[in-house]
Amino acid sequence: KAPFQIDANMGFTAAVYEMLLYSTPSGKLEILPALPSEFKSGEVKGLKTQVGADVSIKWNANSAIVTLVATRDLELTIDCASYRGKPQPIKLEKGERTTVQYAR
Repeated sequence: KAPFQIDANMGFTAAVYEMLLYSTPSGKLEILPALPSEFKSGEVKGLKTQVGADVSIKWNANSAIVTLVATRDLELTIDCASYRGKPQPIKLEKGERTTVQYAR
């Protein structure tokens, strides 16, 4: 019976997750910080963050649209440098939703 490599399986998943979304408990949120060139367009939904928001991202070669839904009252700084974004503060109450759009 072949051994099950939980470290390798979960490590790869975590690496892809952080290529699409990076967050810290202190309130930093980076969108698509290490997007591979092969991922020319795509969409992910319901990503959980350490800042207290669920995030969905839809992107293509020209733009990225980010939707945040607060799972608690929060203050964060969102950035999307790969789409010429600049860090911007966002404050949301639990259950509140906001959308941010970036363009290249």
